[in-house]
Amino acid sequence: MNAVAFRRITADGEASHILPGKKGLCLLIRKGQASAPPPGEDEVPGTLIIGYGNPMRGDDAIGCHAARALEQHFWNDPDVEVIAAQQLTPEMVDDILQRDFVLFLDASFGEQPGTIMRVTVSPEPGPGGFSHHLTPSSLLTAAEQLYGDTPFAMSITMAGWSFELGQKMSQIANRRMPDLIRLAQEAVEAHRHRAQARTPTGIR
Repeated sequence: MNAVAFRRITADGEASHILPGKKGLCLLIRKGQASAPPPGEDEVPGTLIIGYGNPMRGDDAIGCHAARALEQHFWNDPDVEVIAAQQLTPEMVDDILQRDFVLFLDASFGEQPGTIMRVTVSPEPGPGGFSHHLTPSSLLTAAEQLYGDTPFAMSITMAGWSFELGQKMSQIANRRMPDLIRLAQEAVEAHRHRAQARTPTGIR
């Protein structure tokens, strides 16, 4: 059964979801606009960064740690919103709507620990639907089926070393974290430059 999220808007306009988990509650923290803007005001930020992973499973928290660092980096940037979550959830379909670019950050396994991979994310072919384990592709599929459109999306992953119970990441994950953050920043800026080049003011 899919988890139900409860949205809370704090006094400073920051929003969060309280997500029931197997061992209590996980707070989904977001930086950026908390809800749809009132008529006449700016649209939602064009870029959305979603870093996810279990903070109680060692290197599985790679995406969350990267998201928190990027939250600080882009804190004053009105065009970027950052979400750190324990897992991808169905309500994130609404989060990715109206975006120009969505960047997913996560841990992976199977490659040499510390290996960082960057790939374009596309909707899954064939009939889709929500399952217990959501992926970036399945979120895009749901958005396409529900609303007929999807943003450009990319995933950056780092292969972890240890996924055992515990809050500490491995030495290799900590050592490679700055590289993951740098690649994420470069991806955001590269998309921003491409978007500016497509506007009339960006054409020379």
